[in-house]
Amino acid sequence: VELNRYPTAMLMIDRWSPAKKRLMKRRPGTGLRDFWRNRPRVDALIAEAIAERAEVGELGDDMLSVLFAITHEDGSPLSVKELRDEIMTMFVAGTVTTVSAVCWSIEHFSRDPERLGRLRDEIAEGSSEEYLTAVVHEVLRINPPLPNNLARQVVEPIVIGGVRYEPGQLLVPSAELLNNDPERYPEPEKFLPERFLGVQPGQYTWIPFGGGHTRCMGDRIAIHEIKVMLRELVTSVDFERADPEPARPVPRGPVVVPQHGPRIVLRPLSPQTAAAATY
Repeated sequence: VELNRYPTAMLMIDRWSPAKKRLMKRRPGTGLRDFWRNRPRVDALIAEAIAERAEVGELGDDMLSVLFAITHEDGSPLSVKELRDEIMTMFVAGTVTTVSAVCWSIEHFSRDPERLGRLRDEIAEGSSEEYLTAVVHEVLRINPPLPNNLARQVVEPIVIGGVRYEPGQLLVPSAELLNNDPERYPEPEKFLPERFLGVQPGQYTWIPFGGGHTRCMGDRIAIHEIKVMLRELVTSVDFERADPEPARPVPRGPVVVPQHGPRIVLRPLSPQTAAAATY
């Protein structure tokens, strides 16, 4: 995962020639030397887990069991390599993006005690999670983990906004631009969860998971995970900023995260606040 700190994470490194791999491995600042050294260890651990489950032979409702049940058109199961690839895709794509949203949530709440208090009050009351849901929607609006979604290739001529696009051209929807459009979201730079109270995000105007029918299949799981983590954090600790300046967004592979983490000091809630926030 640390390779995502380097620009090389965006390159198809396994398609390089052996000579180019040897050359790039020796170059500093690429992260490739550590990545290629650690990858066989990760593969071995995953292969061991797959072998253990195959030996037991009992399937449950976990991810590995679901993957074991998938077959090719000829009925053959996924190979160990295919299982590894699917597991790593789900692990990286399904955790790095979610953690990014949680980090941005902490960044916003560390500068907004009023809204942090409102969220704690709702959790303490225990009858609704309307504000918590609005918080997640607003964080994903301001700080979509993937500012530019995957490109779409035009297959039939289409006119969008008065511009005609021909087959073969690539269109890249930008969550960064659309989610921060002042015509749709007044004062888009401000953290205002209230804008989503009683309002469902638009399918084509709020696209942290992509838009339309080709959106992320894990969107509901991601929102649920963010809610669970935020609920645990805000009812357990207070956020004290180590740096008064807002965190700068920086890329980590395809995902945008707060620079340095963000740097936040977590302090246990006072007994009075913790008691009120118990759920």
